[in-house]
Amino acid sequence: MELETLKDVVQIFAEVKQISTKQSKLIPLIGILTIFINSLIYILNILSTKSLFTDLITKQAFLLITSPTTPEFFDLLVNIKDDIKILFGLEGIYILVNLTTSLLLLIATVLASSLLYGGKHISLLDLVERTIKSFKRPLVTGFYVTLFITGYIFLILGTLLPVVFIVGGPVWFSLSISYIFTILVLIFFTYLDVVWTLAFVLSIVEEKYGMEALGKAAAILKGMKLKGFILNLIFTTFSVVLSLVMIKSINLNQTISAQVSIGLITVVIGSVIRMVQLISFTVLYHKCKKIHGEEVELHGSKGYAKVDSIPLINANIP
Repeated sequence: MELETLKDVVQIFAEVKQISTKQSKLIPLIGILTIFINSLIYILNILSTKSLFTDLITKQAFLLITSPTTPEFFDLLVNIKDDIKILFGLEGIYILVNLTTSLLLLIATVLASSLLYGGKHISLLDLVERTIKSFKRPLVTGFYVTLFITGYIFLILGTLLPVVFIVGGPVWFSLSISYIFTILVLIFFTYLDVVWTLAFVLSIVEEKYGMEALGKAAAILKGMKLKGFILNLIFTTFSVVLSLVMIKSINLNQTISAQVSIGLITVVIGSVIRMVQLISFTVLYHKCKKIHGEEVELHGSKGYAKVDSIPLINANIP
């Protein structure tokens, strides 16, 4: 049973490769566009805040050596307050633009993957139109998922911190308990995230969103949950390793350009991981629908109302 499950996961990756490299130039185009836009937003954010950070640090240094009774001290406080407001404003714009563009690109990735998996082809113009029309559904589903994730984080923090204090003992023992607990938390999160990620995919392909999409995702995952978990565990492992490597790579002795380069590489690799993850879950979605005897309904426009979920490659991989 375990071997068969692993073979099915390998088959999903084989189909992802076929969708991405052999079926159409659309997925590589979306991939290049995703990397370019995410990298551009990252660089623009660095450039727009670099001088502001430098100015803020300089003013804080002057504040330490300025007498609180002087007018200069008050002027520095006002300027620092203004700089912080501008900084928060710029970061807010950056976050909003980043979330919006990322969501649009992920929607396009899922739509293109779903159509290509079903043997259909779509023009770039039609894909853009479908992407814009589908924007609301995954946005609402993503909001619900964010609420679940926030609740999960607070639940874990409320459990982890008391455990660390109650256990006591040597520092190494407390750290060991914390590491073990963190690993278990990540594994359980990965398990829960299978439903959340599939619900995101489902809300793009179908006319369902929010709790309805989450409920439908949980229902069609019956019999496929373990495969989805293994799939998600692979991507979670890559993401955690990427984060750890990035943290280890950056130190205060490096130049700003070196730190920015490391961050840029992380953005590029992270974008690729997320894109491949969603293509994989799109394939998983089609397989879930197939084992439940359902057709994949592709809503949007221009005639591709329904597509039979036909595997791209032979299901019997040796």
